[in-house]
Amino acid sequence: MNPIILLHGALGTSNQLKPLAERFESEQPVHLMNFEGHGSESVPDRSFRMEHFVENVIDFMDQHTIEKADFFGYSMGGYVAMMLAKDHPDRVG
Repeated sequence: MNPIILLHGALGTSNQLKPLAERFESEQPVHLMNFEGHGSESVPDRSFRMEHFVENVIDFMDQHTIEKADFFGYSMGGYVAMMLAKDHPDRVG
């Protein structure tokens, strides 16, 4: 079973998705992350773009040795998940 990565919305944080993560964690491994410039992540010297947020997810997956994952994205996180599926179908369950 693939782990699931929960993706927050614009100007949100992963903390908003903790209640959902608690519901899933008995069924599959759950990961929460913050996009750059959100939560405790530093504000980058580049513009907020979906492509950059997709890079954030790929980097997070690589750092946590996650080859493939399922995704739930809220608002902007949903757009990131769809773009990730389009651009990196091998990484999406």
